[in-house]
Amino acid sequence: MSAFDLNRFKTKTYDTTSDGRRIEVGTIKPKAPARKKREPFASPWVQTPAEWIKRLRGQSGAVHDLANYILERDFECWAKISGEIILSTKATGLPSTTRCAAVKVLVDLGLIEAERCGNQAYRVTRLFFLPPRKRKNE
Repeated sequence: MSAFDLNRFKTKTYDTTSDGRRIEVGTIKPKAPARKKREPFASPWVQTPAEWIKRLRGQSGAVHDLANYILERDFECWAKISGEIILSTKATGLPSTTRCAAVKVLVDLGLIEAERCGNQAYRVTRLFFLPPRKRKNE
């Protein structure tokens, strides 16, 4: 028997006599492999409309980061045919004061419409200056 023979570790079916009684030992069936979790949606690149580029010139990095996040989420929602764009701290990775200021700048530039209910995160209700898109199945 070779040193790397794994067959010796397999469970076999056989009968054993113990204290005069016969005991049957069976093979243990392995459980089905666990399902692989889906990887989250990630687009390799996002198209930025020319009007957005013109209006974002001279703005802070946080405004650019938030605009890119909004465009990426818009594409994801379009690909999934559902969803809404919620600008939470966890999702955007921006502190709340910076994020609020960046949302106000994007609204003032006329690129998005956003609403906020109480102390909840902003929700983007409308995006402007995006080209019309058709789905593959239409």
